Amino acid sequence: MSAAAAVTAALALAKSYAIETSRSRTALFFTLLFPQLFLFVFAYVFAGGEPERVAYLIPGVLTITTLTSSFFGYSMHMVAERERGALRRLRVTPTAAGTVVAGQLVHALAALLLALVFQLAVALAVFRFPVAGSVGAVAAVMLTGAFTFVSLGLFVGCVSRDTRSAPALTNLIVFPMMFLSGSAMPFFALPEWVQRVGRLLPATYLNEAMQRAMVQGRPFRELLGPLAALAAYTAVALFLNALLFRWESADRTNPRRLVLGLAALALVVTAVALFGPELSIAKRPS
Repeated sequence: MSAAAAVTAALALAKSYAIETSRSRTALFFTLLFPQLFLFVFAYVFAGGEPERVAYLIPGVLTITTLTSSFFGYSMHMVAERERGALRRLRVTPTAAGTVVAGQLVHALAALLLALVFQLAVALAVFRFPVAGSVGAVAAVMLTGAFTFVSLGLFVGCVSRDTRSAPALTNLIVFPMMFLSGSAMPFFALPEWVQRVGRLLPATYLNEAMQRAMVQGRPFRELLGPLAALAAYTAVALFLNALLFRWESADRTNPRRLVLGLAALALVVTAVALFGPELSIAKRPS
């Protein structure tokens, strides 16, 4: 299949997934409305509805929405497609595995960006908090973060055998990242040894980039550090997706590919630990 045909096929798959989502009230509820629960709980319980305090919490709320949507929503969609035999039918066509992953990724990325923009619009309309940074900077952070976590979420969809094992792996990934990244609780309040662990997680750098763009209003060049860390995790996630994708639940994971994928992940984590930027979220705000 040529590159142009692969792109056309991926976009066609993404369109079909988008139509499927738009016809499901349950999917629309969890895409657009359920994330607002986190918004209002955090805004009223932890910030008392005060605009300045809500502004400080919004980056964490958007990070949580990115995490939960990518792992609990879009990764599960791929697992469900595999279980109901949709991927098996695609396997007998000229469609390549990369095209299937790309179609899932485009659909998930569009849905997640829609959810994030809708959540931010609701937050601004209700709480009227100030946004220090430019629209372009905020958009760049949201797009990079969405691309990173959709790629990571699809990795769970690629390696999970079925809908029984996928939630266990998802919970193992999501909840540590949620609490250790400073999204669910302030990063500066975590013990020092926990912060050292948190510095290895991609969610920490998304939260950091959101804080720099939305709360601190830093110029775009000062966002490049956390965005580079996110880009590194995106690259390794795409590599893992290509390496470990399975068409059917019965397909066995190649041990050599698994070792190669884990080695690539370890390399990225080491690079982030050594060269990751200093985190402003580790300092108590004034």
